[in-house]
Amino acid sequence: MSGVGGKYIPNANDGQDMDHDVYVVQIVADGPDGFPADHVAEIGICGVSLSRMDADSVYGEVVALDPRELGKRRLDYLEERAGITAGELYAGTPEEKVIGEVKSLLQGGTVAAYDIKNVFYYHLLNGAWDLTGTVSFMPAISARLDRGFRPAVRGDENIGIRKAYEAMCPGDPMGVGGGSRALDCAQMSAAVMMELRRAGRY
Repeated sequence: MSGVGGKYIPNANDGQDMDHDVYVVQIVADGPDGFPADHVAEIGICGVSLSRMDADSVYGEVVALDPRELGKRRLDYLEERAGITAGELYAGTPEEKVIGEVKSLLQGGTVAAYDIKNVFYYHLLNGAWDLTGTVSFMPAISARLDRGFRPAVRGDENIGIRKAYEAMCPGDPMGVGGGSRALDCAQMSAAVMMELRRAGRY
């Protein structure tokens, strides 16, 4: 399932816990510098079962931001990097609601991200998000990859995710196509993590 905004709760017909061992979290921010300069504009989360070696998309949401306050440079950054439009930001979910839902989902769980520093240290452990004490961390997925797949610049994380996914997961097993939204990036990161796990490297 490809993330194009909106929330995704898989297997909603039975409402059963999918027994996720790890939640892979990815974000789209409106700039490359992190908190407090930048804002989280979108968050996507995949739940991964390491015993079954499969992943489910469990959350994807655009955060409501006022395009007039962001300005053209940040709006252009979001559209160029992830295809997020001003209209989607206007229609997004209030930040406090997204934060509450994310904390409820992740409480007491284990999380991973392609670049833990970028996603958590520079964003989700700060300000209103402050997930400190809410989760336990796995190593950064990119830390177990060759240097060529590691983002040289913090804002290039999602570009590195695409590069690693295409190299390690031929045939687009997650069905993301050319997507670059937060949930797309979470899905691709989850697939790379599972490949590393199969190879005994994660």
